[in-house]
Amino acid sequence: MYRYVLGLSLALGLSGCAGLSGQVDTAKAGKVVAKRAEARMAALQDLDFKQAYAYMSPTYRQVKDLKRFRVEFGGAANIVSFKVLEPECEPEVCRVVVTRVVKIPMGGRRVGQFMDMETSIQQVWVNTDGNWWYSTSR
Repeated sequence: MYRYVLGLSLALGLSGCAGLSGQVDTAKAGKVVAKRAEARMAALQDLDFKQAYAYMSPTYRQVKDLKRFRVEFGGAANIVSFKVLEPECEPEVCRVVVTRVVKIPMGGRRVGQFMDMETSIQQVWVNTDGNWWYSTSR
């Protein structure tokens, strides 16, 4: 009986540690993704498309070159400011909301004038071979 209780206690203790290590991993992943999302958005805001492109998933980069990336993300020229919110992570996928203020042109009698507008987007980051990459697939 003593061995059974000891074995059960050991098994439960180890499974508890395994659960904690998973929590630590997702917490660590959240910090890594937040930093990478911040760096990617800063590169876009600075119009450093080459640097921003480096954060795209390997699958994206296999299909689309830097020139195509610039076409898709050229609207970044209008980013006034941004804020990366706390990511929500699973072992292989993190989702993070980024709020950004963009400058948009006005029409009508206000042609040539701009207005600031706040928008939010949910970014998806995927873990591939131990690295976190921005993914355009949802």
